[in-house]
Formats: sequence, structure tokens, C-alpha cells
Amino acid sequence: MYKKFSFWLDVPPFVLAAVMGFVAVVLPPYLIPGGIKEKLEEPLFPFIATASANFAFFPSVLTLFFSGFVLGFIRPHLWWALGLSTMLLFPLADLLETLVTPNSHNLWPFQLLLDFILSIPAILGAFMGKAFKNGGWREWF
Repeated sequence: MYKKFSFWLDVPPFVLAAVMGFVAVVLPPYLIPGGIKEKLEEPLFPFIATASANFAFFPSVLTLFFSGFVLGFIRPHLWWALGLSTMLLFPLADLLETLVTPNSHNLWPFQLLLDFILSIPAILGAFMGKAFKNGGWREWF
């Protein structure tokens, strides 16, 4: 069933999704003891570059999945878009860094592909959250 888009109900979950995705990818290397093995100095966002160079796969993927689950549970009719928007801040940060230093992101298509691949756990989690809220999980067990 189609639900009408409401700015005050549907925009805050997208902001929350972007923040949750950012935290899920950037924070684990800083929280895990010994997680920062290589520190990078990018001109605009050095903490993102350092987190990307020291990416913690399992904590980030699990946090992205859980974030997607929460988002899909909150707004089930927007599950796919909310899951996809968990990685929204990274292409924006890449774009800003490219504008500041044009030669810094010469492999941007691969970065966009990697951002999409990293949004897959959140999309799956959002689908599971939607199914859990709608009672579809009963058919699985």
C-alpha cells in the first residue's frame, strides 16, 4: 500500500540513517584497541580517511545491519531507501574532497561501488526490520 510522503515523518529517518551509517563505518577502528594501524592526512576529512584505511569489517557490517533493522522497523515503507542512505555521507565527503583537491579521488567510480556494497547489509537489515514489524517474520520460524 502506498503511503504519502510526509516531510516531518520521513526526512528525519534519512538523517538518522546517514548518521548511523557514518558512525558504523568510522567509529569501529577508533574504538577497537589497536584498530588504528595507519593514520592518513587528507586535507578535508582526515578521520574518515584514517577510518577507511583501517576499516574494521565485521563490527562495521554488523552495525550497518543492525542500523538497517532499526530503520526498517521505524519506517517500513521506506526500507530500501533508508538502507541505501546509510552510506550517503561518504560520497558527499568524497565530492567535497574532490572539489578541494581535484587529484585526490581519481578512482571515484570504485569508491561509489564500494559505498553501494557497504550499504547492502543495511538494506538487508532494513528489509528484516520491515518484515519483523509487519509480522512477516512468523513465516520464517
